[in-house]
Amino acid sequence: MRQSPCAAKKAAASSRAATAPTVLAVIPTRNAGPRFAQTLQALRGTPVLVLDTASTDGTPERARSHGAQVRAIAPEAFNHATTRNLALEYPADFYLFLTQDAVPAGRDLIPALLAPMGDPQVAMAYGRHLPPCQCRPEERFARLYHYPPHSQVRTRAHIPRLGIHAFFASNVCCLYRASVFRALGGFTPGLATNEDMEFAARALLAGYAVAYAAEACVWHGHHLSLAQLWRRYQAIGRFFAQNPWILEAASGMTASGGAYVLAELRHLIRHAPLALPRALAATVVKYLAFQQGKRS
Repeated sequence: MRQSPCAAKKAAASSRAATAPTVLAVIPTRNAGPRFAQTLQALRGTPVLVLDTASTDGTPERARSHGAQVRAIAPEAFNHATTRNLALEYPADFYLFLTQDAVPAGRDLIPALLAPMGDPQVAMAYGRHLPPCQCRPEERFARLYHYPPHSQVRTRAHIPRLGIHAFFASNVCCLYRASVFRALGGFTPGLATNEDMEFAARALLAGYAVAYAAEACVWHGHHLSLAQLWRRYQAIGRFFAQNPWILEAASGMTASGGAYVLAELRHLIRHAPLALPRALAATVVKYLAFQQGKRS
């Protein structure tokens, strides 16, 4: 007996729903502000787990009003790696980690991140950061430099050519294959920063691949003071001091830092010369803080 067209469409939709991968979005928050509603709205239809640490601005209530599950984290218990590992307690085929200030640029973020996952060797896929209009010129350049418009997939074979950049990834917007995330033990507990890079390094060395999905876009940028830059790069320097195996696996930092500074200076001279003094000051702060962190 033949099905009616309507019944056939319903059966096909039901079959697609049964086979579609499950994605859990995981977002650590602390006073995320009213703009967080844009992120939650863009994720409508996707289960969201908010890991909130002592917000006083209504973030948990705002998240619940959008259908998100909220889990409270005590301030003394928060850690960038360990807190995100709580996702392992929730079943899913993929974990999408976002930061509270990342706003999806459209409704196709998850499909774009899932696209490279068609290759079972891809362990993680991170998205492109688009600079918000209020970004400083040097921050806008950083977004465009580190997140180009073309996608790529990196494997262990890319390490000799790319060095440390083979391990680059960003939990601002990154999708992880749950089976690999579990097999590799999630993020290394206790890491205060760079948990995404550390996992990417372990994944590549274990034979998996890391994808950059340029079509998966979020609006995201920093507006850090020089003091905040100091603390950030001091923590990064400390991370590398505590994890020397990463630099060893990457054959050192390579000279790309200098290449970036020169590219930034050329860009600012051409497009935003008034931004040069602060950009130069930020470069000095980053270098000194990183070196100090490595020694601490």
